[in-house]
Amino acid sequence: MTVNNYKPRTRDDFWLDGIAGSSLGLAIEIPPVPPLAAQHYTQYDFGGDTMGFAPDTVFDPITITVVGRMLRRPNSFDSTALYAFLQGKKLLKLSRFAGYHFRIRRVLGVTPKQTAKGSDISYQIQFVCDPWKYLDANPEFELPQDGVIENEGTRYSKPIIRFKMDPADATITCNGVPFYVNQSSNNVSVTIDSDRMLCYKTVNGENISIMDHTQGKLPMFSVGTNVLQVSSNVSSVTITGNWRCY
Repeated sequence: MTVNNYKPRTRDDFWLDGIAGSSLGLAIEIPPVPPLAAQHYTQYDFGGDTMGFAPDTVFDPITITVVGRMLRRPNSFDSTALYAFLQGKKLLKLSRFAGYHFRIRRVLGVTPKQTAKGSDISYQIQFVCDPWKYLDANPEFELPQDGVIENEGTRYSKPIIRFKMDPADATITCNGVPFYVNQSSNNVSVTIDSDRMLCYKTVNGENISIMDHTQGKLPMFSVGTNVLQVSSNVSSVTITGNWRCY
């Protein structure tokens, strides 16, 4: 799914899963400005989600509000297209935040009203999003020979790590913290998805959870330099960083 297939514009716009709101005739009236995520408590137990940082669970989701005017006559306007456009979307991009996108949890609400002009309809659309903005540039890359990985964001990240392993325990060690995977199959493909807290193997195109065959803390990358090491029975290691910022 692409999030950067938009062209620069002289006016504000927003994109849902790469589709511009302006394509529906929605002209932005108030530029959306994402708020800083509120930290609702500071005392917590350290665990696999921390790495020495406040875990994601202490930050509240953020609400991003888009206010736009539908440039159509009331007697010909049908909201069906707009409401359908909002359904099921995962990624929100804003014209004033080039290079980043936001991950949508849900649409909080849509409030229509007739403008003072009378011939236009104004909509206030509220998106509940993850507390962070994510970098658009998030390619999958191979594990460097020296195992050194630079986190390009300003907050620790939860990567996706894919690899192949032979039988017995495989060990993925991130900044000295080990994560163990046990499998009895030969040359099995394994994915560790730290963002969704999953570990699964892929067999004949089917993803099968193997969390019951793991032990340790899911790999996470601190801000800046990280070292990722794998045991000798692990090969073909690729990584998606999921870089993110406050």
